[in-house]
Amino acid sequence: MSTGGEPLTYVYAVARRTDRLAVLLAGLRGIDRAPVTLLTEASDSSPAPLAFVTSHVPHEAFNESALRAHFEDLEWLEGVARAHHEVVQAVAAEQTVLPLRMATVYQDDDRARQALGEQRSTFARRMA
Repeated sequence: MSTGGEPLTYVYAVARRTDRLAVLLAGLRGIDRAPVTLLTEASDSSPAPLAFVTSHVPHEAFNESALRAHFEDLEWLEGVARAHHEVVQAVAAEQTVLPLRMATVYQDDDRARQALGEQRSTFARRMA
């Protein structure tokens, strides 16, 4: 995880990037009311490439040490769990989705893209 103060990339799920999903996500808010977006690999040019459903979260609340402390705070945990679930449910209403664990966080979008690329075949098999 990052040691700086830049926002982190929070990943809710894996889905297929489609125009319909992009429209749905345009009005969707996730944790801390952050906009929810699709993050794809730069090299994936297939008609419906896999994408991470993401939003940016504050470093000070989601870095490794902050998460350890927050997991003891049931009120904070409930809010994050509900926001995570609501995003996953909204995507699942539109298409097949592969939910990821709550608090799947990457240092930045580039690291998230790298993880998506490294795990693409596993994600594709599970979504099939």
